[in-house]
Amino acid sequence: MPRPAPLTATSAYKLPNYLVEQQELTPRTSRLRFSLEYGSHDEMGLLPGPLQLQPLLQSSSAFEFRKKETLDFVDDSDELEQPSKRGLLLLKYLPLGLCTVLAFVLLVSALVSYERPGVLDYYLSLNLTSNSTKIGNLIIDYSNRTSFPLKPLEYAEECWKHFRTAPPYHGDYWSIPANGFADALHPPPKSNSNQCNSTITYLLDGETVGLTAELAIMAQAAAFARERGSTFLVIDRHWNRGRWDGYFEPVENGQPGPEPGCHPPPPEELVACPRLARHWVITYQTAKFHLGHTFSEAYEDAHARGINRQRPIYERSRRSFLGAIRPNKHIRSLIAIARAELSGLNPTSGSSYVAVHIRRGDSGSQAWSYHGKQVPISEYVQTVQTLQQNNSSPFPIYIGSDSSSAIESLTKALETKQFVTLRTSSNPTLRSLAYPSSQPNGYLQSDWTSSGVAFQKWSTNERRRYMEGMLVDLALLSGLWNDDIGDHDSGTLKLTRLSKVICTIMSTICRVMALGLGFDHAFGDEKGLDWVEIDSKGGVEPVWEAFALSFAR
Repeated sequence: MPRPAPLTATSAYKLPNYLVEQQELTPRTSRLRFSLEYGSHDEMGLLPGPLQLQPLLQSSSAFEFRKKETLDFVDDSDELEQPSKRGLLLLKYLPLGLCTVLAFVLLVSALVSYERPGVLDYYLSLNLTSNSTKIGNLIIDYSNRTSFPLKPLEYAEECWKHFRTAPPYHGDYWSIPANGFADALHPPPKSNSNQCNSTITYLLDGETVGLTAELAIMAQAAAFARERGSTFLVIDRHWNRGRWDGYFEPVENGQPGPEPGCHPPPPEELVACPRLARHWVITYQTAKFHLGHTFSEAYEDAHARGINRQRPIYERSRRSFLGAIRPNKHIRSLIAIARAELSGLNPTSGSSYVAVHIRRGDSGSQAWSYHGKQVPISEYVQTVQTLQQNNSSPFPIYIGSDSSSAIESLTKALETKQFVTLRTSSNPTLRSLAYPSSQPNGYLQSDWTSSGVAFQKWSTNERRRYMEGMLVDLALLSGLWNDDIGDHDSGTLKLTRLSKVICTIMSTICRVMALGLGFDHAFGDEKGLDWVEIDSKGGVEPVWEAFALSFAR
């Protein structure tokens, strides 16, 4: 068998310098390798002169091949020490090294931002643009405003301006940024002025929000004042429903604060955003900036589940309604009349009643099964009949609604005369407080705007009566302010206890109705639920929230 032709290097492959003289490559066998390594003699005369000792498939230009010194006449130390080779290796791994360092820096920055918010901003010394709020010297510019206090929508504009210009901040709800926070100018008060050092003020609206929805937000503002050690105040200058003291007691009666009797600050010192301002003002329009996700994270019970997460917020609201938000003497007398009529239906001592609220008007439903339409009367009827079947004795019912047709449909279907409503009350004073039947669509917020047709048609006395009727309904539907009534002119009242409430969650009155029951009775104890919501029926988490926010800009 003839010897195969030796392999030669092609033009596409260039041998290293130390193999230039060894261009002939011969295929190797295990026998040839054995002979070379162990010094066996060439019995058949097949051994060539120069032999390569590496596998044929390994490139002779590889670094590992050159590193192994197999031939005593090959010296590649100069090749290994060439600077160009080392430079190529550095360039090859440089991007990987830079990415590793950058990832480490970002990781450290994220950890620092999470553990100590504001520290990076402080050390980086962020510079704001010229038209930004001056965070460094704590000045909020009101030079383009001429009348104080501002209107609710104007304070909302100031909040939008603040959050557009202030640097992002992700600290705790009340933590102070390392580079300070914005505030209005506070000139030194006059001597002996007895001005409050720190205040939280609620600015009543009425134009864009209903009465109960506004009271629910106000309850949280009063809770903030208790928590922060600030004096709680109310301003009714822009309230289109009258004066606060026309329906309620002064808030300082139930919540005097740390400086009883102190005077409010000048209105130009009120600031809606940020909430760290010395004299913080809250409106329904600015509540969305303070009572959103960060509020829930700060005030919900993070260790509880379901509705129990809402308990701290529930207790804040309940305490405010029993303290800072209390009806005045005139409203309490009207509430007493309604309770007396309700007690007369079932004179048994210690009796209880069921409250049913039917919201019509501009309120829809939450459950998908109703497709946004109002919950039908049949749902109310079925729920009341179930309660009657489970109760050993009949109970009176208080019905509150903005629709006379809804009340008529419910009472007709129940076939009972043991109920009280403002519209059907035996007392003419209570009947005059019922929402006008001339509004067949029920309560519409647009009717209560200053430009609304109904608002302009009603006289001041009519608007006042309708407001009084809303408060009487709220008291009887929720069971709030029961202990504040005391004796009525007719003698000592045998007040009935609210045992169950039936309502739909899309109405803020339904949310407030839970507060008079107490948390355990409202949301579950050994006897079950006393707050019966018939719209979503527990299908949405959380099943109850203390307030509803407006996100309209």
